[in-house]
Amino acid sequence: MKKVFYRIIADMIFILHVFLVLTLTTFWYFPNLYLIYIFILIVTTILDTYLGYCILSKMEFHTRKKINLTQNYDYSFLTHYSNKILRHLGFQLSNNLIKKLILSFLWISVFINLLYWLYAYFFYF
Repeated sequence: MKKVFYRIIADMIFILHVFLVLTLTTFWYFPNLYLIYIFILIVTTILDTYLGYCILSKMEFHTRKKINLTQNYDYSFLTHYSNKILRHLGFQLSNNLIKKLILSFLWISVFINLLYWLYAYFFYF
């Protein structure tokens, strides 16, 4: 019974994580959702930079570890699931490379949005 409970919690965290990844990759396009996007982008970038992992990843993998003690999780959502998919295709990317790509994406997104704000402030106001 406990395993079912932990599985439901882990799956809910997974769905929330997928939603946040979609937010970071698409919400910039929708003006109504821009403030939500900026908030999530800044919080995610700061936490990922200083902690070295996403809090949701740690929560999900800690919960999944209670279901299957032999499962090896590395506390990185995109690293774990992209390698899980790529392994079926015969590819393997290093965890370090994926973590660097994630951080690069986040910081480039912050920089682009900062430039956008500065441009809008100086040329439209």
